[in-house]
Formats: sequence, structure tokens, C-alpha cells
Amino acid sequence: MSEPQPDVVILGGGLAGQNLARHLLLDTDKRILMLEKRDEIHSFHQKVGESSVQLAGHYFGKVLGLESYLLHEHFMKYNLRFYFRSGARKNDNFEDYGHISIRPFSNVPSYQLNRNTLEAEIFRRNQEEKDRFTVEIGATDLDVEIVPDGLHRIQYRMGTETRQAEATWVLDASGRNRFLARKLGLRKPMAIHNNTFFWWVEGTVDIEKLTSRSRQEIRLKRERGTLGHLPVFLATNHFCVEGLWFWVIPLQGKTSLGLVYDSKVLRHGDINSVEKATAWVLEHVTLRPGFRELARRHRPAIVSSGFHELIEPVLRREQIMLEVLANSIDPTPGGWIVKWRDETVCDTCGEACKRGVLAGEPYVYAGDGYSDRCAALAAERVFARDGLALWLDAEGVAFEPFDDFHDILAALG
Repeated sequence: MSEPQPDVVILGGGLAGQNLARHLLLDTDKRILMLEKRDEIHSFHQKVGESSVQLAGHYFGKVLGLESYLLHEHFMKYNLRFYFRSGARKNDNFEDYGHISIRPFSNVPSYQLNRNTLEAEIFRRNQEEKDRFTVEIGATDLDVEIVPDGLHRIQYRMGTETRQAEATWVLDASGRNRFLARKLGLRKPMAIHNNTFFWWVEGTVDIEKLTSRSRQEIRLKRERGTLGHLPVFLATNHFCVEGLWFWVIPLQGKTSLGLVYDSKVLRHGDINSVEKATAWVLEHVTLRPGFRELARRHRPAIVSSGFHELIEPVLRREQIMLEVLANSIDPTPGGWIVKWRDETVCDTCGEACKRGVLAGEPYVYAGDGYSDRCAALAAERVFARDGLALWLDAEGVAFEPFDDFHDILAALG
């Protein structure tokens, strides 16, 4: 007996294709065939598009039934915030910048999304519907014949085998490839020429700490009477000048950073390489106080889920020479692809973590983020802040809190 024909063929297994399949599986009885030309769907390559608006938040949470998952695995988004240089101030500190924002959380939640893990979760749920969801990964030589008032014909290859299908609906979710638009001559040039360049860094970038104020001054500043105490880093924060903005978006254990710019203001050729983007970063990145003294006195190793290409230039600028155990990056036209240092799965946490490179001699560990958890558990002594401190406290694991590296220096003696 031949396999039943699909009702819907979806071209592309990325976010759009997975969302559409999920929606149909939940709300209809349609059979779905998904065709993906890549060799894998779940990829750890960084994907941009993390900041959702309320419409998308409602769709993901309520329509696709992901609300509980989103609240557990992704940050709720604290609206949009736009910052501008002040003409009357030096703009050396965070507080110098003027800003536009909405203070209260929206009554329709939106989220800061790690696209990699979100797509993997939706795909996992789709695959559970084995009777109605079929996916062909590595499909090549795709051809579609659109038949007015009839079943559309689809032909493709899987390895050396040619396969065919007929369906009532063919939906193009191939993204920039725009398969059907190209085939049917529907592509149109864009009038606006914008571009982007983006990357991830380890941990949380808390922009309220980009200041010379003390911790107490930050906590007690008079503006709290108007602004409140919600963490600003949960917002999608944009630092704007004419023709471009720089985004700071928090993810679980990481922060997404990126430039969006009008090609008339900033040429893509000025920012489209590791070297050029690193030069841009070097103009803006500062080290947490006390790090230089800690490096000179104790010679720590830097174990990071960030990138050699960003960490080492900053160290050279500061004339600091330390061992760096980090990932590397493969630059592409759309962003940077992570080349993981070690993808060996840890027996303790079940992930590729930092613990393996630290095995052997007892060690003192300092960290602040999700990727520091497993390594911190194996340390002889732990200094923690931010997300790591909250997690260790919840787990009942002893640690010593720190604000900057001066605190660690004082504790080590």
C-alpha cells in the first residue's frame, strides 16, 4: 500500500516552516510533508531574530501552546528601549543618555528568544505527530509545478532516489532563498538597503553597570522613583545614532549584540569581517574593575563560551597575557558561526560545558552565567555574581559573592 499523499507541503524547515507545521498540527487534521535542503534542521549555528514583539509572543505562547516552555527557558522581554546621546552631557555613563521606553510590562507577554533552542523545541514537538508530520532532510533538486484548480506537483531527490508528491497546498518557508518567488518571477527589489552584523557574548550584559556610580548609588538613584526597579537588561535595548543602532538582547546564559545600519551611513565593507568588527568592539569594551590586578597577581586562565577573536584583542589592548580557552568563529555574510572548542558531552550536566577542560588539579572559579554552573560545582572555591549566584543559592551550594575583581583580590589575599 502506498503512503498517503500530504495535504500540505512546506518548503523549508526553519522557524517559519516549523511554526506553520505546529499550527496546522494543533488546529487541523492536515497531513504535512516538510522538505529541507540542509543536512540537519536542529543547528547550533547562531540565528538572529531573538527579540519578539507582543504579536509574536501571543502567537508562540497561546496559538502554538509554548507559553510554559517560554517562561521556563527564555526571558520575558521588558519592552523596547531606545537610547540617544545627550548634547548637554559627556555621555561617559549610562545615565547620561536620554531614552524612550514604556515602563510597565505589557499585559501581552513577549520574549527574548534563543532561536536555536526555540526551533529545536518546536521541531521536537512536531516530530511527535508521526502519523501526520513527515520531514525529508537533505532534499535536493526541488521542482514545484503549480496547478490552478488542482493538486500541485512536487518532485525532489533524496540521495539517488527521485520522489514525487501531490498536495492541495505548497507553502514557501525557504526564507531568503524565496524558492517560489524566484520560480514564479515574483521577486521585487527592496527600496531600503539596510544591513546587520551580530554576535553573541557569554553572560549578561547589564547596561545599568556601564557607569562610574557605586552599587549603592545605582540602587538608590533618584530616577528609581519614576523608572522603578525592573531590570533594564531584560529589555531589547537600542543605542541609536542617525542611521544605525546597536542592540543588546539578553538570552539565557548569553547576550546578543548587533549593529543594524543604513548602508548609506555605514558601509557593510567597514564592518563585515572579524577584524573590522573587533576593531569596532575595542572602541567600546571595558574590563570590569580589578581584572588587570587579578591577572598580574594570580595569572588565571580564562574559560569562556565566547570567542578568541573578541577576547584576545581586548587582552592585548590592556597588555594582559593569559591562557584563553574559548570558542572560535567562522565569519559569514550574515553573521558569525560558532566553531565550538569542545562538543564532548559532560557526564554530570549532559551538555558540552566548561568542566572538562578544568579536570585535574583543584581550582578556584569565578563566574556569572549559565555556562559557569557545572564548572562551579566542581571548584574548590567559587566566586559568583548575577545569574550564577542566583542559581547556586537556589541549589544550596556555597559561594562567595563578588561585584568586581577587587572583591576577589581581597578575598584571595
